[in-house]
Amino acid sequence: MTLVPGTRDEPADCIGFTTFQHRLAADPEFAGWIRPVREGIEKLAELESARTERVVVLQNRLSELIEFLDLKQVRFPSRLRDRLVLPESSEPRLLADWEG
Repeated sequence: MTLVPGTRDEPADCIGFTTFQHRLAADPEFAGWIRPVREGIEKLAELESARTERVVVLQNRLSELIEFLDLKQVRFPSRLRDRLVLPESSEPRLLADWEG
């Protein structure tokens, strides 16, 4: 979901997945906004080393964003907020460590 800006009379709201997909296909400005995320995910998928570790870190950061955006757990209740855990053999690293 993506936040839709609010007005003085109406609060901000989120768009659903279908609307998101439509805007991604039909709105070049919106697609440009999401392009770095898409390219990062594609780049991540190409990496063989540390793939699992990066996915876990990414999932955890996205979970943090959801917690920030949905403090009252209106859209995502706590039962849907599980976080992945790094394998025991992995040590956490900064996302910047994988930048190439």
